[in-house]
Amino acid sequence: MQTILKAPRYWNGATSQRADVAELWADLMYMAPPFLAYHAVAKGDLDLLHDTVWQCGLYAYILSGDEGTWEHIVGPTNMDTGGTPEIDNGGLLRNYLGDDSWFGEISGTALLTATAYRMAVLASEAFGKSYTDWTDEKRELIEQHMGADSILSLAVNPLN
Repeated sequence: MQTILKAPRYWNGATSQRADVAELWADLMYMAPPFLAYHAVAKGDLDLLHDTVWQCGLYAYILSGDEGTWEHIVGPTNMDTGGTPEIDNGGLLRNYLGDDSWFGEISGTALLTATAYRMAVLASEAFGKSYTDWTDEKRELIEQHMGADSILSLAVNPLN
């Protein structure tokens, strides 16, 4: 928790993903806020819960792109305006918009498929049949990429 409190801040107050420079990475949004929100609820810390939601808004303000997708990294050292997601011919979602050098990737596809199913349950009036049709297609595609050992193929190696 101390690392988060000591991290550099972007000009709008968003907490940097990097400890050495104020940079905003879209990746942080699926890592830090869920953990912080869970921690805040477990500890009954409404200030932390408020700050967590506020940070999401600060990130969205900076990273939101013109096409409704987020830029990957904004900052002085690792600027990467490639967004996510993009559908390739195989139906899997690419890591970066407009970058055909990336293959369709299973992890992001599974994540957004699960999210779309959840939204169809939580807000069925806004996320209707077109979303569930898309989601059903992606679920079937994910099943095709699952081996007998339940390991999914075509995942990006984060260490490479």
